[in-house]
Amino acid sequence: MNTTKNWQRSIVGVVAVAAALLAGCSDDGGSDTSDTTADTTAQTATIVEACMSVGGTLTQLSGETWDCGEIPEPNEVEYTQITDFLAPFCPEPMGYSNGFTSTEPPTMGWSCWVAEEEAAATAEGVCAQADGAFEAFSDLEWTCRDVTMVDDSTYGNVDEALLPYCPPPLGLTNGQLSSEPLQYGWSCSVMTLTDDITLAQACEFIAGTLETSDGGAWRCTDVPLANDGSYSLVQDFLAPRCQPPMEYTSGSLGDNPPLAGWSCSVPA
Repeated sequence: MNTTKNWQRSIVGVVAVAAALLAGCSDDGGSDTSDTTADTTAQTATIVEACMSVGGTLTQLSGETWDCGEIPEPNEVEYTQITDFLAPFCPEPMGYSNGFTSTEPPTMGWSCWVAEEEAAATAEGVCAQADGAFEAFSDLEWTCRDVTMVDDSTYGNVDEALLPYCPPPLGLTNGQLSSEPLQYGWSCSVMTLTDDITLAQACEFIAGTLETSDGGAWRCTDVPLANDGSYSLVQDFLAPRCQPPMEYTSGSLGDNPPLAGWSCSVPA
């Protein structure tokens, strides 16, 4: 189940959830929802019992994290009740979210996960929050596959969350892996500098500033280094644009923020 925080929810059906949760809640809304939630929570000792009482299936992931899914899509009142009811089982600083787990039939799930500032400090952390399958090919190249799409917000959230972990000259690409269920995958790999990419486009891609001079000489300066491996990646990325007998050099331009520059000059 995807645990991305910014879910969009569409309440289109009215279905029953566990009688324990809705006990004393009449159709005319005459009962006090907060009292019902408090009473039920007090009687429930574990998240296992709480998830079962709302008709869900619990997956205990690791530590304090859990997914309570496969709950038939609730109506507006039931949605609020389930959210409030399960919240005490996910104390701060854990992250608490919900979203659709399937569309046919429409079911929802609630999740408790390690908050973004702790877990999503890596591409693997982001991929885990999106319920994807992560694989690393090197210190910087990776894939995040089998991410289930339910609506447009799922795709946009995952794409935006993964982008910072694939800095130029690495490139983030994605594609559809299956239609039933609808699943996508993302890849982060070193971009190849091909002949149809101009020098100006190459320097812009790595967020540098290009300066050119007579004889085919150039400088691509003020290139931000996103991580420890960025220097060598940029070195290899720009190298095809400086062929012998031109001299290809580079150097650090600052540490805060970390910047570097590359030059292609006419031999003295």
